[in-house]
Amino acid sequence: MELVRHPALNHRLVRMLEFSREILVLMFQSLDITVTKPVGLKFGLQGSTSLEHQSATFGTPDLLGEFSHAEQKMKLYETNSQDSNLCPTFSRDMGSKGILLIDGYYDCPYTKLAREAQEAGMVGVVVAEKSYACTLGKYPEWYKKQAEGRHGCKDTLPHMTGKFASDITIPAVIISRLDAERLKDCFKQVVNKANKTTDVECTAVPELEMKWNLNPHDKVSWELWTSSLLNRDVFADSYFYKMVLPRLQNISTFQPRFFVWNGTELGCRDSKKCGDACHNKNRYCHMDPDGLNTGDYSGIRMSQENMRQYCVFKTNSEQIKWWKYISLIAEKCSRAANGRRPFDVDCSKECHADAGLNFDATMKCITDNGGYGVDDDRKNSAWEEELRDRNEIDLQRLPTITVNGRIIEAELTLKIVLEAICGGFIRKKRPELCQCVSRSADDITLRRECFDAPPPPITPPSSGGVGTGTFFMVLVLLAGGLVLAFYLVRLRDRTRMRQEFHEDVRNIMSEYMRMDGEDDGSFLGNSIGSEDVGINLVNR
Repeated sequence: MELVRHPALNHRLVRMLEFSREILVLMFQSLDITVTKPVGLKFGLQGSTSLEHQSATFGTPDLLGEFSHAEQKMKLYETNSQDSNLCPTFSRDMGSKGILLIDGYYDCPYTKLAREAQEAGMVGVVVAEKSYACTLGKYPEWYKKQAEGRHGCKDTLPHMTGKFASDITIPAVIISRLDAERLKDCFKQVVNKANKTTDVECTAVPELEMKWNLNPHDKVSWELWTSSLLNRDVFADSYFYKMVLPRLQNISTFQPRFFVWNGTELGCRDSKKCGDACHNKNRYCHMDPDGLNTGDYSGIRMSQENMRQYCVFKTNSEQIKWWKYISLIAEKCSRAANGRRPFDVDCSKECHADAGLNFDATMKCITDNGGYGVDDDRKNSAWEEELRDRNEIDLQRLPTITVNGRIIEAELTLKIVLEAICGGFIRKKRPELCQCVSRSADDITLRRECFDAPPPPITPPSSGGVGTGTFFMVLVLLAGGLVLAFYLVRLRDRTRMRQEFHEDVRNIMSEYMRMDGEDDGSFLGNSIGSEDVGINLVNR
């Protein structure tokens, strides 16, 4: 059925859809950016004081500390040089603190731009997108003239990706060419006394407010977007469900979410090129990290394990059992062992038993949702929902958490996870745990100060002599200490091996970003058929 034929109505519908997209982007962002001065400046296509942006997926946001709220004058740093391969070196004495707008240096890694700005004393960095929009009909005339003759265009903002950079704590974002030109013009009108080149008129240097906004409530709701392959140690470690989870259950609600790749959009449905990465007649796929039809790993098995984890959560009222199950999967099933392949169904059965779960109930849930077999020619309702919701919020990183519906773009440590959850509370309603979290410098300090029980006090002997009972007690304690030391060494070695495995996978994933639908099978990580199509490298 064709809904709209009249050109005027069609144009109005397009504008409404554009407005809805801008609103959705701003709704899910955890960082708000508002132009507070000069009063009355409008941005975007709909005339908002908030800047549409994409937040950096790297760094360690200070969600509860100094940078939780920054309102500063904008500083401008740009280059017109054709050699954009160079990276800028900012002066370490740029005057007062500010929020830096960078234009140019388009091939310089985002992490280097952000780090340089932070070391120069800036409290935030805004990077201008290089490309103008492709569809120019909706844009103002001055913008169309600037875009004439330009090579390359984009209608959506790219993702501000980069390798892990936990030392970067200031907010970093990328904004559209449209808004960057307006901010630059405003700045130059005041500082350089230049004539205006856009549709803004300014009498003061722009001031920007960057504020973490996790939509605070009395009780926090948070989600973890994950996959069986990348259950990071902060979540998969048994420490989380044994020590941390009991402190979170009464103050928050939780739901796991799972990454699914759309086999139809990737061109897998009517083709064999996606190999062992997809199931349900190639409707649903998972990245295959060691190559299609080769190596120990299989996208099918990982997606099927994700489905089992989904159903474990849905069929059990005891949340702790789900956390125990994923911890067991990470420990026992995430690599080949004893003749079994990673994420083998028999290994899952053992983990079900160890966690006190009913494997048959899990499998019934899977069947009720549409199955997960290679030849199941049905839609899986659970995976359809995950696809729809992930596309709606444009999620790009594994793992990612959302707090009260806001995406946390950060490298997830235990401290960052707990800071994000604490930031989701109305300030006066924050539990005592949050005070301890905010005081902790890192995960080690946080574990020791906020969760680990202090050692029992040592009681000195009542007399100077050593009785027979005391002598034997010392021997027992010594033997017990040796056994405990041996156990701790073994535990440390096993933990280190698990961490090294997960770190290897994370390092691989940190080099790439998801590009669903842009290149056939680009999520697969290896060549497909005769084409050398891999996961698209992040070039910044």
